[in-house]
Parts: sequence; structure tokens; C-alpha cells
Amino acid sequence: MKAPSPQTLSKAVLGAALLPLATLASVAACASEAQPAPSDEGVYENYLDAPQTPGTWTYEDEPAESLGLYGIPDPAHPFVIRCDKRAKRIGLARSTTREGPLTMVLTAETTTRQLVAQTVEGYGLVAVDLDPKDPLIDAMAITKGRFVVELEGEPTLYIPAWTEFSRVIEDCR
Repeated sequence: MKAPSPQTLSKAVLGAALLPLATLASVAACASEAQPAPSDEGVYENYLDAPQTPGTWTYEDEPAESLGLYGIPDPAHPFVIRCDKRAKRIGLARSTTREGPLTMVLTAETTTRQLVAQTVEGYGLVAVDLDPKDPLIDAMAITKGRFVVELEGEPTLYIPAWTEFSRVIEDCR
């Protein structure tokens, strides 16, 4: 099934209550196909010892938003950071077939925070909304090599803190 374009999906959800997350949903594309079940993950004393989640970062800059997309889309990118330039808000989204609210735990070198991620209906995403000055975002950007995204019922993501992540943050400041 061919996923709709980001522009088509954004228009479809503009009137919805999840307007700030609309583009996150569009980038993730329709996830009506089942994703593989979580695998048996290794347990690591230090998350830096865990293998990096496969994929790479892509940065997209649009007039109203910028996006950092990480991973291999299957059918959606596993992780997305979005700056809503007008609202000056950061969205962090994780692909999933599960319904929220779900617990999302973000870990960086200097901090760990548990957040409640809300479902973005129909798009296979859950997302959290943060102020761009939230210290958690800076901790994720400057961490040693990578940060961790845990979502109940999904494999843990070990994501490199590359420039694309920081560029999205700076677009919102």
C-alpha cells in the first residue's frame, strides 16, 4: 500500500485536536500493516554498549516546521523530532501499532525522564510535546554518542545524537 504524501496527511488532520502532531503523523505514514513483534532484547549495564538502532538521520526544513527523521522507514521512521515553528513546540514521536497513552522513557547521559505519549490516531505514532527549552532536549542533543527511546511493548531505540536532531531544536528557539 502506497503511503499518502505528507502534504495530504497534514491537510487531513488540520482540524483535529492533534494539530501540532499532524506532520509527525504524516511523516510516519499509514501504519496499517502490522510491525514485527518486539524481539528479545539484550540487557545492557550501560546503554552505550547496546548496538545503535539501524538507520540514519534525515533533516527536512519547511516554512512552518522542520523535521528530523531517524531510522529505516518500515513503513514509518521509528523516531521523529518535529519543530512547529509557529507554536515554538518540539514533538518527539515513536512509531508503534499500540494504542496510547503509553509510557515513553527517554534516556541521555545526564538524565532519564518518563513521559506519557499520546496516540496520533490512524498514523501508527505516539508522541510527546515539549517546550524547546526543556533541559531534556538539550541532554539528548549533547549526550555521549546516543540517547535511548523506550516505549512499552516496542523494541528499545538507541539513536545517535547527530546534527539533524540539534538543527530541529535550534529551529524552535
